[in-house]
Amino acid sequence: MKVITMSKRLLVLAAAAAMSTTALTGCNLGDDDERPSVVVGFYPIEFLTSRIGGDHLNITSLAAPGVEPHDLELKPRQAAKITDADLVVHLDGFQPAVDDAIKEHNPKAGYNIAESTTLKKGYVPEESHEEGEVHQDGEDTDPHVWLDPTRMQAMADGLLKKLEKIDPSHKSEFRDNTRALKTELGQLDTDYQDSLANCGSRTFVTSHNAFGYLAERYQLTQLAISGIDPENEPSPERMREITDLAQANNTTVIFTEELVSSKVADTIATQLGARVEVLNPLEPVEGKDDYLSAMRDNLSKLRGAMSC
Repeated sequence: MKVITMSKRLLVLAAAAAMSTTALTGCNLGDDDERPSVVVGFYPIEFLTSRIGGDHLNITSLAAPGVEPHDLELKPRQAAKITDADLVVHLDGFQPAVDDAIKEHNPKAGYNIAESTTLKKGYVPEESHEEGEVHQDGEDTDPHVWLDPTRMQAMADGLLKKLEKIDPSHKSEFRDNTRALKTELGQLDTDYQDSLANCGSRTFVTSHNAFGYLAERYQLTQLAISGIDPENEPSPERMREITDLAQANNTTVIFTEELVSSKVADTIATQLGARVEVLNPLEPVEGKDDYLSAMRDNLSKLRGAMSC
């Protein structure tokens, strides 16, 4: 028969108590966060929400880094996050899976961040299609509104009002954060205006029609090879048209993106003797960059491409 001394018994009891406490704490990790829960669709919304809300919000982004946010398919745990959220911030029409989940699980919490600005139509060129299928050039709503810093300012104001409602105790701090953020966005806008004021060309070529708001804001012309949806293949007629326009504008750079195929950009660049560079639509922003630094990196590349 094993004899346990009093000192050993005390040690065993203490260890058991510690294990029990740890187990209970582990079970509750992540469940005792009393901060308002905000779910966001993709990076530009996450940037605004985190800059305004700071540490006072429990923010969950639905778009994984390195994944095209248009193509998001929600997992059950992400749908559960939407169900339980105090606020779900999305851009209506940009991520259909998110729009549908909000309508199904938590419509009262949904907030379309584009409500505080005006979306415009973007040119959609004829794309490759099966023989006999009719497809006309046309227009579609352009969702890439975040690439205009002044529209980001407007969206920050709209988001502020929503955050004040779900967390009124931090209203003053949210307002201070918004003012500071809008000042930074204003400086970014000034930098773009000043840096693009005198350029040898005011035309740039992109792999898909993502930079219309930026071009409109700074009086530039975007020549987009593909339409609003980067996955759609341009028609041979569109490829020839862009090649001719790029040649007429003495284009030396064809812009592509990290998350889409560079095949069409490479094809046109080869015909023109131009180089291919990456212009970031900021749908995700990875590494140490944030919205502001990524936008400034884009500015530097645009200046080089247009001889500013």
